[in-house]
Amino acid sequence: MVDWIGATDGGGSKTASALLSSGGELVLLPIAGGCNPQDNRAWKIELEQVMGHLRSSQPSVKAVTMGMPGFGEVRDLDRAVSAVVTAGMGASALICNDVEMAFHGAFPQGEGLLLLAGTGSMAIAGTQAGGRSRITRVGGWGDSFGDEGSGYWIGRQALSLATRELDGRLPATGFAEKLCEALNLSLKRNPLALMEWTAQQDHTRSAIASLARTINGLAEDGDMRAREVLQDAAHYLAEHHAAGMAKGGLSSGTPWATAGSVFESAIILGAVITLIGQPPVGAALPPIGGGLLLAARQAGWAVDTAFIDNLARQLELAPPSHKRT
Repeated sequence: MVDWIGATDGGGSKTASALLSSGGELVLLPIAGGCNPQDNRAWKIELEQVMGHLRSSQPSVKAVTMGMPGFGEVRDLDRAVSAVVTAGMGASALICNDVEMAFHGAFPQGEGLLLLAGTGSMAIAGTQAGGRSRITRVGGWGDSFGDEGSGYWIGRQALSLATRELDGRLPATGFAEKLCEALNLSLKRNPLALMEWTAQQDHTRSAIASLARTINGLAEDGDMRAREVLQDAAHYLAEHHAAGMAKGGLSSGTPWATAGSVFESAIILGAVITLIGQPPVGAALPPIGGGLLLAARQAGWAVDTAFIDNLARQLELAPPSHKRT
């Protein structure tokens, strides 16, 4: 008889899920919208849709890992998430923070440091002691007063610098005009176009975070103000790494890996490597692979090198939506 396990990789803008059989068959399920309860009022609808896909594909899933953004941060929201997941998947479902799930994918043996810079930023350090993994977290304080070096932080800094330029509070360098041009905004028609652009976004946090790619493009084209924003982001991310290594009790040579779209910037990645003094290692598995790994352990499966290698090969062929970094 074939057993099945499942995993969900929740995020602010999308949620991916997958099933894996005891025979090694991987099934990728449809993508749903974001399920972050901290900034998405429709998170329950999206999460219930994902769980519906899991149940309809395999009604008797033996174990499932639900990687939820923000889980473990706000108690009332954790209780709400737990109630929804229990109603949909049963009390045996393992719920964990999506970044912690990504850590287990990057370091299946439980030791290393995962440096995340996507919409938010965080470092997860893991150590092995007495056969058990101890997880330590640094950062991830949210966009109101944290998440330094993240995509949102980069976008927010860029908008601030642009508006200061437009006001004359900073010397004009052309940065503001380049940013508006990249967003197809006309300052001649509307000097407050950036304010209007922000107000028109359905999901403001995600929209501002998406500006990180625009800023990276401007930096690659030689804009010094954009490059300074990215260099500042790199310093904050290296700060996360240093604090995570110290707080987790890891030695300086402990391997670290990256996660999140911000590290797609060669400028940021290069600066972070220079500051840390050691390049990152490749993650053994993408985040959803970490969820399947945890579910396999819940189900009592033999999670050995062969299991991890087989899963990695299959996920390598998956579309980007199911192997986000």
